[in-house]
Amino acid sequence: MKTPLARRSFFYGWVIVAVAFVSLAIIFGIRLSFSVFLVALTKTFGWSRSDFSGIYSINMIAVAAVLPFVGRLQDSWGARKLFAVGGITMAIALVASSMIHSLWQLYIAYGILTALGIAILSIGLHSAMVSRWFAAGGRRGMAIGIALAGSGVGVLILTPATERVISAWGWRAAYLSLAALVIFVAVPMNWIFLRDSPEQIGLKPDGWNKPPKHSESKGQRKRIPSMSWTWHSASRTVDLWALYFAASLALFSLRMVSVHQIAHMVDVGYSRRVAADAVGITGAVIAVSFVFWGTLSDHIGRHTAYAFGGLSRIIAVTTLLALPIFGLRVWPLYLFALTWGISEGSCTSLLTALAADMFPGPAVGTIVGTMAAAFALGSATGSWFGGFGFDVWGSYTVPFSLAIAGTLLSIMLVLWLSHRIAKLNEERI
Repeated sequence: MKTPLARRSFFYGWVIVAVAFVSLAIIFGIRLSFSVFLVALTKTFGWSRSDFSGIYSINMIAVAAVLPFVGRLQDSWGARKLFAVGGITMAIALVASSMIHSLWQLYIAYGILTALGIAILSIGLHSAMVSRWFAAGGRRGMAIGIALAGSGVGVLILTPATERVISAWGWRAAYLSLAALVIFVAVPMNWIFLRDSPEQIGLKPDGWNKPPKHSESKGQRKRIPSMSWTWHSASRTVDLWALYFAASLALFSLRMVSVHQIAHMVDVGYSRRVAADAVGITGAVIAVSFVFWGTLSDHIGRHTAYAFGGLSRIIAVTTLLALPIFGLRVWPLYLFALTWGISEGSCTSLLTALAADMFPGPAVGTIVGTMAAAFALGSATGSWFGGFGFDVWGSYTVPFSLAIAGTLLSIMLVLWLSHRIAKLNEERI
């Protein structure tokens, strides 16, 4: 018997997508405003960039440690309860961050306390939640892309907004404003509208009985395994660990640049406001890019779409490194914003969708949650090395060059997985 929610004329899965969109806009906007706080707090307290970026690294290490456990909790508790807990924890941590007076206090308040909230409300767990509503044979890529587009909107709105709050009222007020956004918007929205699965309201996942559009090539099925994977069975395959390593490399590159991009622009000579506005523009591009790559990957495959997105990231980082050549012209910042936004929209969404495609079953929350731990470890390493590299060499040339190398290796691993999976499936036929 269908519930009132199931009897509506539209598929309730799109409400789930909308909730994820808004939640990720808030959480990701908060996470990537870290680069604005870096400039403000290092100037206020005189901390080195490696010391301050170490906070982000500790935060990501803590997130990585927690993520496999919260992935299991999502499989057992459900996303509704878990996301409410994550939002409340995040708000408390931001309030604590507004009250610090020394570096070690910020390491605890932001570096450690926010980790649980970030882990629970991560892209990986949101992707796992959306995957339960949209089957691989339906519009999963598009649905995840739309949900994750919220992260781009968060960057578009909250990065420049945070900079203006800091300029007008100081960084303490900025932390309190972000905490209020979480507790008064994200928490009640998830509690009221979120449902853990379509079966809970008498529905089936979108496209649950259809073969994936990109699964046929030359008359043969290319890939979606018919077995139902558990964490134990998936963890015994080289495919899973290769995918995790590719994810870690991708986020090593992404977060090295995203944490230090504003500082690099300011070092070149741009004002903090111009730099923050340029980063804000990337948010608009990211939002569109998530939807574009997610939809395209439903047709051409996740692996191919991921490779094209990675090439865009290489162009973006190369542009960032070349900024001194152009003086203080604004158009190179817009070129960076365009190519960076295109690349970021192709990364986490496609990798998490690929994990859900490759390892469907009751443990998808654990599998994708553990992938998010790989994301976090890459983020921790990249963000810290960006600051360390600057302190050692006096510029971001070496760190950003390593970001390009990490992107290339990640692309190669994903394409190798595509070739390996296609070969294995041909052998099974």
